[in-house]
Amino acid sequence: MSFLIERAVVLANHHGHLIAAVETQDPALGLVGGALLAAPLADPDWRTLAEQPPRLMTAPPLPGRPALFGGTTTLDDGARLIPARSGGGDALLRLTPDLMVETDTLPWPLYRVVDLGATWVGLTADSPADPDGPLIVARPTTDGGGGWHPLVTAAPFGLTPRRRARDLIVLGDRPHLILDDDQSGFEVWRGPIPGTSAEDAWTPILTEGAGRFAANAAVTALLTRHDGSVWLGATAVHRGPIPGGDWGPELIVLAPDGTWDLVVGQPRFSPEGVRVPLAALGPGWGESAHAAVVGLANAPDGRVVAAIQAAGEPENGNGGGWPFTGGVRLLIGDADGDWRPLPVSLPTGAGPVTALRALPDTLVLGHGADPDSDESPLTLVAW
Repeated sequence: MSFLIERAVVLANHHGHLIAAVETQDPALGLVGGALLAAPLADPDWRTLAEQPPRLMTAPPLPGRPALFGGTTTLDDGARLIPARSGGGDALLRLTPDLMVETDTLPWPLYRVVDLGATWVGLTADSPADPDGPLIVARPTTDGGGGWHPLVTAAPFGLTPRRRARDLIVLGDRPHLILDDDQSGFEVWRGPIPGTSAEDAWTPILTEGAGRFAANAAVTALLTRHDGSVWLGATAVHRGPIPGGDWGPELIVLAPDGTWDLVVGQPRFSPEGVRVPLAALGPGWGESAHAAVVGLANAPDGRVVAAIQAAGEPENGNGGGWPFTGGVRLLIGDADGDWRPLPVSLPTGAGPVTALRALPDTLVLGHGADPDSDESPLTLVAW
């Protein structure tokens, strides 16, 4: 390939292929773009990601270098949706089981699309410049059912530079919006089934960082489990010194009915009652260093893999701002405890961890790669 891979931002196991959405750099032209790569897992050389021919190349990105690819969503027919951004416009890629790429032009950039069966719902931005502009949009999934239309603006959520939309998830049959708030802690808002009620039906179901306030300012990792629950990795993402010393991240589970519990974290009282971590482990899995859960993955045996990255060295007294760049730990376990570490060593000069995917015999971490070296943007850990 004539370009260098800067970082892998999305990883997926798609019908026997590792799908990697990567940000790229063209050293000759000095342009930054993106590529969608598909490496067959049956080929022993699939691990050499840079040698895979691209399934899709994007044009150079829009000014400000926004994220080129959003998170993936698997459909009932086995296809996969991947939002993409480029200088040529915004698009929703539909990757079929046989690796064909279908492209739909979008009227708005999308960072996440979730599937509600009859409707796709998308998140347009983390903090729109226009509070009356669309924050969440929707479209029927059937052909001829109409295009994308606004579902709710940013106004009801009170977004600011310190209060941002993080992601969309599905609990039960309803869309839910996750907000990060540097001061009061993350929030989860439940939305209506599209087409049934107005935007004022969006209501908060979890606030103040699940009772931990700014120590759980942000949700930095998400994982949908086989039972329909969603696990959240929550952390303090402070741009200044952390009051009271270092705080370790928590692991929180949201049930399909919207109730929540602690898997790993700080015991406390809450409006819903006392919460004691199910795994009997304190914040940071017993280590209170300033760190974040940067990846969660479903292991083949039903357990969960968590990637935890330390904040790194502070710069100019800012406390080590986001994204975190320190050392990485891997742990595997479940809600009942018995968490154990997995060995991992990232290449020298590797950037922040941006993706985590569990394959049958290998755990794959996506991260930044030094464009001046031959290092891969993937690190592999054997089970």
